[in-house]
Amino acid sequence: MRCFVCDARQIAPIFQLDELTKRFGDTTAVDRVSLSVGAGEVVGLIGANGSGKTTTMRMLLGLIRPTSGSARIAGGEVARAVVREGVGYLPDDPPLEERWTVGEQLDWWELVRGPARRRAEIEEVLRVESSKRISDLSRGNRQKAAITLTLMQEPQLIVMDEPATGLDPLVRRDLWAILRAAADRGAAVFVSSHVLGDIEHVCDRVIVLRNGRAVFDGTVDELACSSRRIVSIEFGQAAPRAVFADLPGVIDVMVHGSRLDIEVMGSIDGLVKAAAGFEVVEFSTAQPTLEGGFVTLSEEVDR
Repeated sequence: MRCFVCDARQIAPIFQLDELTKRFGDTTAVDRVSLSVGAGEVVGLIGANGSGKTTTMRMLLGLIRPTSGSARIAGGEVARAVVREGVGYLPDDPPLEERWTVGEQLDWWELVRGPARRRAEIEEVLRVESSKRISDLSRGNRQKAAITLTLMQEPQLIVMDEPATGLDPLVRRDLWAILRAAADRGAAVFVSSHVLGDIEHVCDRVIVLRNGRAVFDGTVDELACSSRRIVSIEFGQAAPRAVFADLPGVIDVMVHGSRLDIEVMGSIDGLVKAAAGFEVVEFSTAQPTLEGGFVTLSEEVDR
């Protein structure tokens, strides 16, 4: 199969990972991952559970040390001092002070990190319940408080691990609008999510991790086109199986009388051109989807 990897890009990177690797004993959690995200980009990191998403983000921010490789933010080697400046990070289980109200937690964070230019705006858009004690909040309202903490200082690098967890569809929509607006102001946004519909609508690029490796780096449309699908062609005479069996991207050809059901991955351009040499009675195929591309890449056996 074609493997999409990070090409040289014209956008100056806000952060860059080079051959980043992390091993825990005999287990390789992240394996030579290289990628970058530039100013104004929203990039989604997706993969099955255990694919290395959280470990990659934590190495990017200097929270754990890589076994080998490097992570750079704004051209400098990652260190905790660097991470404190201009970076907003939302972990998958945000630590909040249970005895405080949301407002008190936000006030404290302003004292620690400085003026919060976007605090009132984000509180209003997400409908944050500032007067409630954190210990009394639902999972979704805790997440809204944590998102506000992450974004209210208008960081130039935003790293969020499953930010939509616990949010209802309307709040998820508002969150992605906030992140898109941040990118439009020049921030680099790097998020992981299991909600592929959100990724599809907001991300400029998608990176797929499988077994700790980056197996795809490209647009949503490119990922969708990498999915496996069935193309059905009804011919006016006996189906010419041999013509299609060895075409690029064709995985299997099944004969049903005068109809061929062709399992294909990637572009169907060659298949369509081959079919044009015969009498075609009917031609149908499913539209490629982001979910289909993700499933294909996640299940593909390493070659």
